[in-house]
Amino acid sequence: MDEFERAKDKIMMGAERKSMVMDENEKKLTAYHEAGHAIVGLNVPDHDPVYKVTIIPRGRALGVTMFLPEPTATAPASAGSRAASPRCSADGLPRRSSSGPIR
Repeated sequence: MDEFERAKDKIMMGAERKSMVMDENEKKLTAYHEAGHAIVGLNVPDHDPVYKVTIIPRGRALGVTMFLPEPTATAPASAGSRAASPRCSADGLPRRSSSGPIR
């Protein structure tokens, strides 16, 4: 079953970039960034539930926060899709509040 989970993650989030080396500061900033997506997703009503958060570089991203739609959500105009816009606009808030102004 673990192989299926890894295969699903590779398809949905992209392949792991094992050659990508991140220093501790980059890991910390990526963790804050992804945590911002997860916190907003958890606190916005009617938002799709958080499925997985990782700071392992995948595809072009340094980290990924995955949300899975509820089984009843079938149309792109569902409440979960509309609730995604605050998540997108608030992704830098935890980073700004943790490290001061962004340079």
